[in-house]
Amino acid sequence: MTAVKSTSLADRLMAILAPHRCYGCNVTDNVLCQACQDSVVNNDEIHCYRCHLPTADQALCIVCRPQSPLAGLFVAGSHRDVLERTLYAYKVERVQAAHLPLAELLDAALPHFDDVLITGLPTVRARIRQRGYDQVALLAAALAAQRGLVYRPLLERLHTHRQLGASRQLRLKQAQTAYRSLPNINIEGCTIVLVDDITTTGASLAAGAEQLHAAGAGAVFGLAVAQQPLS
Repeated sequence: MTAVKSTSLADRLMAILAPHRCYGCNVTDNVLCQACQDSVVNNDEIHCYRCHLPTADQALCIVCRPQSPLAGLFVAGSHRDVLERTLYAYKVERVQAAHLPLAELLDAALPHFDDVLITGLPTVRARIRQRGYDQVALLAAALAAQRGLVYRPLLERLHTHRQLGASRQLRLKQAQTAYRSLPNINIEGCTIVLVDDITTTGASLAAGAEQLHAAGAGAVFGLAVAQQPLS
């Protein structure tokens, strides 16, 4: 299993000097308490990323599944309220400790798999330098540890385009050339869970899945903490 540094020294010191408070209920010593985690899982606003119709258990309906490189797309909740605040703190305010409860949300959203590889969509390197950590890699590695599965980086990022605020058409275009599989990986026939933090159009996860299929992967399932609600 590839090791990913889980918490920085600064983050541990801050937890002692200024204990975290839950972004849902303000209880101390937890970024997102168990009760608030339960409140955001299986949000009824989840919709198919392709046709946008409401779905019962994942963000890819049975009608669209044959046209998608993803065998399924599981999402913990909708990107609003408590979950939106927690993700903002994790990604923008550098609250690195948030990766643990967010990984627990991923664990709750993902069905049982006996033998899969866990990987993440690679983050732009400039964002990693600014933030001090790769937020998706931390989530994927923590999920793998919770499940007793293997985490491996399998993709690399090819450009630095930001999708925040981009139109659906631009997101789809950017995603098509955003990733490629790492050289010399052996994933022939492997079932893979591809992790992201927030999915909007599903374009990034689908593009990553296409590259993994091209490298020999079997089924590729997408998994995200949150789905951006339709405007």
